[in-house]
Amino acid sequence: MEELLHAYQYQVMGRDIYARQMNCEIEAKLGWYMYRLRIGQTDKLSRQLGYNMDNSFYIMATAVRSGIIDSEIGSELFMSGYITAYSDLNYIKSYRGNTFSDDINIEYLLHLMRDC
Repeated sequence: MEELLHAYQYQVMGRDIYARQMNCEIEAKLGWYMYRLRIGQTDKLSRQLGYNMDNSFYIMATAVRSGIIDSEIGSELFMSGYITAYSDLNYIKSYRGNTFSDDINIEYLLHLMRDC
């Protein structure tokens, strides 16, 4: 599922994806996480992601699914989860050199997540 989301990201962004590698990882993982929530397959998510990342994705998914992401508090919650996920992914050797953009495109993310 996550790889399909990466293919979609590349289709939409083209080579611009290389300026946002870490952002794309977070967004694709969030899409996978939200899909798992939607179909009710939440067993072992915490073990697959690790506790901190599971909590980060839960916070982001809650902000998106509840619609509060458009409010100030919802946006702050979402950003908190996003930055924590970034920090946690940075501890993984294979993600350390990935580019990250401070310009987090929430509209693109909402379009990506619309069916989750």
